[in-house]
Amino acid sequence: MPTVPGPEAVALDRATVGAPRTFFDCVLVHIVAEDDDRRLAAAAARRVRDLAGDTGYLLVTGSCAAPSDGTRFRDGFGLVAEIAERLEEHGEQVHLLPFGWMFEYEGEPLPVCWEEQVSAGAGAFRRRTAEAVG
Repeated sequence: MPTVPGPEAVALDRATVGAPRTFFDCVLVHIVAEDDDRRLAAAAARRVRDLAGDTGYLLVTGSCAAPSDGTRFRDGFGLVAEIAERLEEHGEQVHLLPFGWMFEYEGEPLPVCWEEQVSAGAGAFRRRTAEAVG
């Protein structure tokens, strides 16, 4: 359920804040957008599909990273929406969570979670794996 808006959060109906939604057999994908990431949408969508496998739903949300100059990247929602659209075009079941919000989750997480960075350098991917916190 969405609980706290971040600085770039989309507007939500008051009834939506704190209202739980239930999903089974799903993967949560949180995309942190940085300047000039729109050109990486196709590569990011392919990588999400590869990682998700035969999951029922992909829960997709995102936020913006703060660039070193202190400004905010304002097209993060556009990037996240484009990745979600590309996933749907390839037959994935996607639920787009409200952009820029913090969420409260309950569930049974996988024993391992991962973080990947998609960068422009020849379609390079960097992965960091960490133990999931239950």
